[in-house]
Amino acid sequence: WNPYQPIAVTLFEALAASGRVTHAVLPREVLRYAGETLLTRGLTSFDRVVTDGVRRDVGDRISASATTDRALTFLDQVGDRRFALWVHYFDVHEHAQIAVPDALAAGVQGAINATDRRYRALLGGIDRAVGRLLDELDRRGLADDTIVVLFSDHGESLGEDPRLPDRHGLVVYQALTHVPVAVRVPGVAPRALPAPMSLIDLPPTVLGLLGAGGMAPLDGVDLTDDVLGAPLALIARERTLVMNEQDQWAVVAWPYKLLVRPADNLTELYDLSVDPAERQDLAAREPARVKELMR
Repeated sequence: WNPYQPIAVTLFEALAASGRVTHAVLPREVLRYAGETLLTRGLTSFDRVVTDGVRRDVGDRISASATTDRALTFLDQVGDRRFALWVHYFDVHEHAQIAVPDALAAGVQGAINATDRRYRALLGGIDRAVGRLLDELDRRGLADDTIVVLFSDHGESLGEDPRLPDRHGLVVYQALTHVPVAVRVPGVAPRALPAPMSLIDLPPTVLGLLGAGGMAPLDGVDLTDDVLGAPLALIARERTLVMNEQDQWAVVAWPYKLLVRPADNLTELYDLSVDPAERQDLAAREPARVKELMR
């Protein structure tokens, strides 16, 4: 949320303090960029998965299956102890650099171009690797005692919109910022939540679901009640979310999203409930709402 804010306790430090063995399976490239100083704080151990063996920081291999292998090895070693495991799949992030085998791309349907085809093929491989991990949780008798959180850190430009960069970053249109988040809690029926949320909500929510703490104060919101089945009428909260990138910033007050590109003197307004692709700019039609969100 704020890269310059000192972090007193990380999520994994709080999870370790709750009595769990903590482990992560991370791409070596992610460790290099973000650094072990922050990412590995609170981890009992971690695995590096090599994704750039030929040229530094250039992914050259598919690693989804190997990532799941490392996760299963940890489960073998942790035994009956409580654990917190972070498994970071990286292939789709490297879609522009990895040579996708024909066999993997053969079954792809609905792609709009070659870039989209590569992305979908690699995503299919990750889907199968995640499925194997979930199947193993079930086979080992762990599924009924394990919370699973699935999320992505950002979206991707696949050549479908001229407003977007070649890949990601720079701007905060929905294609790059609207990410999947799913939380599976044993015994809780699945449903979609109507209220907008942010990845900053995951730490307080994970700790809330476990009855743990130790990270206050936090910018995020604990969504435990929402996840565990609170009536939908009670969780439609008013909330403002803020996004910042190099060339553009945005404010989301559901269902409206204000986007500003200062260098281009460009202000846009969209109603995400009916226009999630951000095609119908309402800024000229609704100046009062623009002024309110700008303030």
